[in-house]
Amino acid sequence: MKAGVVVRRAVDGDIAGVLRVERGSREAPHWDEARYREMVQGCEAEALRRVLLVAVEDELVVGFVVGAVLLDEAELESVAVEEACRRRGVASALSEALFVWAAGQGAALMRLEVRAENVAAQTMYERLGFQQCGLRREYYADPVDDAVLMMKGLR
Repeated sequence: MKAGVVVRRAVDGDIAGVLRVERGSREAPHWDEARYREMVQGCEAEALRRVLLVAVEDELVVGFVVGAVLLDEAELESVAVEEACRRRGVASALSEALFVWAAGQGAALMRLEVRAENVAAQTMYERLGFQQCGLRREYYADPVDDAVLMMKGLR
């Protein structure tokens, strides 16, 4: 990852940047501002812990990751990086920071699903230690695509 990019927990002032990155990424789930604000403010159900981490370069959000922990399992819900900053290790750094956070929350395992057509993301996740563990047919819409299920041990 390029020097000068910092990964940290998001604050309210980062939400506009998160939305800008998300809207620029076709692959990212498109959530509303209120949902991101809830993540920053910690307004989830008691058993669910969720985090929004951002990658910041020159005070500008260039990427983010969303993860959640429920009991001893974590899920990487979304990771997105600004187009101009891709292939520089930003997504990997965000994911690694999420693994540390999730393990600190007591998670032993992390799961995710990724579009079957997104081979680049699958390759990155494999480099990070994920293994394929299943398939959900026609999970995604617009366009319709299968979801490849992947998991990784955190301990």
